[in-house]
Amino acid sequence: MSSNTLNPRKPLFWAGAAAIAAACFAAGVVVARATDEGDDAPPASSQAGPSSGADLPAEPSGASPFPGTVAVGVDGKDSGGRGGVAYGGCTGPIPAGVVSAAGIDPAKAGFVPALPANGFTAQSVGLAATGDCTKEGVAVSGALTLSTSWKHEASGIEAYITQRVSQERVASVLRVESATFWANGYQFTVGVSAFSAVPMADDTASGNSSDGSRTSGSAPAASPRPPQPDPAAAAVLRELVGQVAPAVDLKCFWTLGQGDWSSLGALRIGDPRPAIPAGFSLQDVNVTAFTPPPDGCDTSLEPSAGFSFNANWQQLDGKNFAYLGVSVYGSEEKASYPGQIGDWGANWSRDGLQFSVYGKSDSALGIDTIRAIAKALDPGFNEACFIRERKLAEGELAGLGFSPAKAPAGYKLESSNLMASEIGAACPKPDGWEPNYSLNWTFLGGATVIQASANRYGTSGSSDGAGYQSSNYLSWTSRGGTQFSVNAYSKGISPDVDKDDLVAVAKSMDPTFDLSKLDEQPDGIDLPAPMPAEKSSR
Repeated sequence: MSSNTLNPRKPLFWAGAAAIAAACFAAGVVVARATDEGDDAPPASSQAGPSSGADLPAEPSGASPFPGTVAVGVDGKDSGGRGGVAYGGCTGPIPAGVVSAAGIDPAKAGFVPALPANGFTAQSVGLAATGDCTKEGVAVSGALTLSTSWKHEASGIEAYITQRVSQERVASVLRVESATFWANGYQFTVGVSAFSAVPMADDTASGNSSDGSRTSGSAPAASPRPPQPDPAAAAVLRELVGQVAPAVDLKCFWTLGQGDWSSLGALRIGDPRPAIPAGFSLQDVNVTAFTPPPDGCDTSLEPSAGFSFNANWQQLDGKNFAYLGVSVYGSEEKASYPGQIGDWGANWSRDGLQFSVYGKSDSALGIDTIRAIAKALDPGFNEACFIRERKLAEGELAGLGFSPAKAPAGYKLESSNLMASEIGAACPKPDGWEPNYSLNWTFLGGATVIQASANRYGTSGSSDGAGYQSSNYLSWTSRGGTQFSVNAYSKGISPDVDKDDLVAVAKSMDPTFDLSKLDEQPDGIDLPAPMPAEKSSR
């Protein structure tokens, strides 16, 4: 199953001086109703039936109740854990015969819906075929997925079922508002709205709000998400699982809740504290971890999606401020992607875990400090095939298909910055990944400055040299996909720079440069960048 938190065709990346992030989302989803705007308050918890030990696990701080899913409300926005359920991935064609003029019949594809038999009223139904996303953001084929929403008749609590065809067994996990498990050839996510907003307790009936203002008989406002789950929700969740999959034993589910430093070892995560430099004090730590089921249960499948650990330290030394942070998050994506490491941080993945080390100070913390913490955090840390930035020598440019920018008559080279982002030649490359190059030069001619750049992100995004021009600016993209620009400004009597000087620099970088192919734009208008090439890794 594809994770909606990590696009398998984009390697992880880190950027900035103080933060590391993984980014790339692809989600085609079946939407389930996630809120109820009815006026009736939910009945007391006793109406939900006996719980028989059905306590929900404590809610982990900041944890999503539906890992690996997208929670969507009726307004199309993230429901923030209110119950919307959908498998991550992209949508593909529904199997032939399932949807026709005669109606909708999942049985045409051998799909047997698992639905509650009694005590629940259906609210909505959605059918889709979801699968791994291609780089174009579509699924060539997908597994039939049925999403339904329900209301528990006794308590009024909303409930959700997502059932997806899959022969891949998954660990059975009980969370605050949901349970995930495999049964009879399907993966299930069953959820309830344990934290549904309820009308605020005020005297709106008399025309006065809780702050004393008149309401003119308006309906009570909804309160924020309550701090504790509805006590009836645990029993409703277990009742729903029991009806959907009677053979599933809830006592053999892993549970997700608050953890501590000792929780790290279960996923082969190391304790980073011994590697934190002297002078840093711990500011905050949060661990959300899984508790295994009792002896006698099958624990051969261990969950990772939903695990989270983050901690941060600060150093206050006179006027100097420094910050260090580490994080590990579990996802459903098991493949590993090239990480990155530098003076400011590192990030990488391993066995469905995404690791980050990051820092900020008046000066870079240094790659040795970052590396030491990374090795302590991940005993299997290996940077041999990480994406690395390195400075290029001008003599390397020709072999990479570049021509260095040359100073026009009357100018001299002030500075240059030639960088490559590469993976070692002997290392495996992610699908679609290509090396990136960023080349920059600055030339001075009296009171005039000319800046030139050449950037290449793989070989995509090529054009025939089209672009834009204004008095002091040229930009274009070559057939090879390199994006070029020449920008100038002058502090002299006239702010305009001789266009011939700009053209000379342009032709030194790209001998095929043709000024006539550049569209003229008025000065003072921000020119669009050259046609962007797809960034494969940044």
